[in-house]
Amino acid sequence: MLVMAGPGSGKSFVIIQRILNLIQEHKVYPQNILVISFSKASTLELKERFQKQIGNIKSNNNQSIENPIENNSINESKQVIFSTFHACFFQILKGTYHYTSHDIITEKQKRDILTTILLDPEYEIKSIAEKMEDYLQKISYYKNKGLKELQEKESVRFQKIYRAYNQEMHRQHKLDFEDMGLLCLQLFQNKPDILEKWQEKFQYILIDEFQDINMIQFRIIQLLAGKYRNLFVVGDDDQSIYGFRGSNPQIMLDFEKYYPDTEKVLLETNYRCSEPIVKEALSVIEQNKVRFQKEIRAVVNYAGEKSDGRRRTGSFANNGNIVYQGFENYHKEYSYIGEQIQSLVKEKKYNYSDIACIFRTNRDMNGLAEYFVRKKIPFVMKESCNSIFKHFIALDMIAYLSFFLEGRKRSYFIRIMNKPLRYIARNALSSLNSEIIVWKDLKEYYKSKGYIINNIEQLEKNDKWIQKLDLYGACFYIRKVMGYDNYLKEYVKEKRISWEESKEILDFIQESTRNMCSLEEWKTYIEEYEEAIKKTGEEKDGVHIITMHACKGLEYPIVVLPDCNEGKIPYKKAASPEAIEEERRMLYVAMTRAKTHLEMLYIEDEAKKHLQVSRFLIHNIKPDPKFLPVWKR
Repeated sequence: MLVMAGPGSGKSFVIIQRILNLIQEHKVYPQNILVISFSKASTLELKERFQKQIGNIKSNNNQSIENPIENNSINESKQVIFSTFHACFFQILKGTYHYTSHDIITEKQKRDILTTILLDPEYEIKSIAEKMEDYLQKISYYKNKGLKELQEKESVRFQKIYRAYNQEMHRQHKLDFEDMGLLCLQLFQNKPDILEKWQEKFQYILIDEFQDINMIQFRIIQLLAGKYRNLFVVGDDDQSIYGFRGSNPQIMLDFEKYYPDTEKVLLETNYRCSEPIVKEALSVIEQNKVRFQKEIRAVVNYAGEKSDGRRRTGSFANNGNIVYQGFENYHKEYSYIGEQIQSLVKEKKYNYSDIACIFRTNRDMNGLAEYFVRKKIPFVMKESCNSIFKHFIALDMIAYLSFFLEGRKRSYFIRIMNKPLRYIARNALSSLNSEIIVWKDLKEYYKSKGYIINNIEQLEKNDKWIQKLDLYGACFYIRKVMGYDNYLKEYVKEKRISWEESKEILDFIQESTRNMCSLEEWKTYIEEYEEAIKKTGEEKDGVHIITMHACKGLEYPIVVLPDCNEGKIPYKKAASPEAIEEERRMLYVAMTRAKTHLEMLYIEDEAKKHLQVSRFLIHNIKPDPKFLPVWKR
């Protein structure tokens, strides 16, 4: 059976009722039922809800669920197996190959292996830190997709890195999640007797979030379900957003081809979102070409009205309302979000935790988190978010400002003296007797090299000018007058790092200095910010700052989607039609987290950045024509 379940349609409830029906009405052994979900959290939630339901039945009927064979207690039903794919595969491998938990590779071990490989001069990797996440993601992707696609799409260099990584994993007798699937598939294909043993064990298989399955996982499930053919899958192809892991929504779309006798059921009622939100989200996702057609309808019908994108209607939290709003820059966007949230909480209409701000990537979350720290607005970030102030660009700017405003300390000067190149050598600093850079002494060292003396004298002039500026002006001066921007542009080009992303970080750092009275105040603020993002999970009541990938399965009365611009959503690296459709599905998932109110925000007036409204929204809003993408003017 294929159950097409739209957002908020009660798919978890359906799975739980299905299990109860199997046990109570069809006398199925609980221990022969396997329920699979894709994350530990969702698996635990399903299990807890199932056990709670059992408790409710026992309490209401004052009796236990009858065991199909013996009249044992209700605890017998707790033998239903709830598992992730990885945990299930590991148990199968453990029984055959005697793997232990020590054989599962940790994230640190994966990075250590890959770092060692990338240090090999053969690969000419100039910035390992910048490539690490990209390569780890690619390795995972191709393990799930297969070697044929690797050979078709990737460079010879990456293919060598991929092979070296797997060889080292094998040498260390380590498994990652993808290996578990591959080994399990090979085991079932080569050992029919072992496959039959597990077919007898798992006679009834139920899969949640089926749209996230990859081909390796599906082939294993086909083998497991091959004998009894009791396969019950629930999902929504419109919410398939894990393509980078190898997930393939086409498997769900083709399910009836794999199983022609499939019964298909559509759950088309959304019990979560207000009617305007349901309609608006559908108007976005219906632009995708590869999908099941659905007629989702809402139960909740709030009396809000959608704004036209230029003229706002109602307050920030008018029930059922959808607002499209443009801003001149990120600072004004964040100010708007913060002020509206503070107003709602002050009026006791909502708690902070009723509100979620959903971004496309982790990096995008930094700006709003920084603003919230500044304004003392509590927030929760359940995903790891590295402090942007630890980035090398931020460290350069901190060193520059600290050098000029804290007495020209040698430790700061070493970092910035040749950014841009001024031909000042470390030997020159070693010859000085002080921890403070004295311009006169430095010029004396280079007295025979006039071109370097000219550079030092220019630094002297810069020093005098910066003393007259506020922190924001000093930051601008370092970038534009002293040439840090030009230096960085050349540096990132050489290291094959994105200039656009680097410039965004520079802009962020400069913006964070706005309205700071002193360098000391700014540094104190940076400490508070870094402390806040470390402790963010400890907040009991805070605004949720979260990514589109992580928000799946969650819901909030109010959802804010900042930065709905080209390059953010869809993400700039999404090039193929398939990638664009997945980006649109991500937006759909984010929109349908909102129960009563949805804010769609975008930047429309930063001509220097050439920001354009997201193509996904352009049919729903009426922005000033001069800010429309070229192809829409």
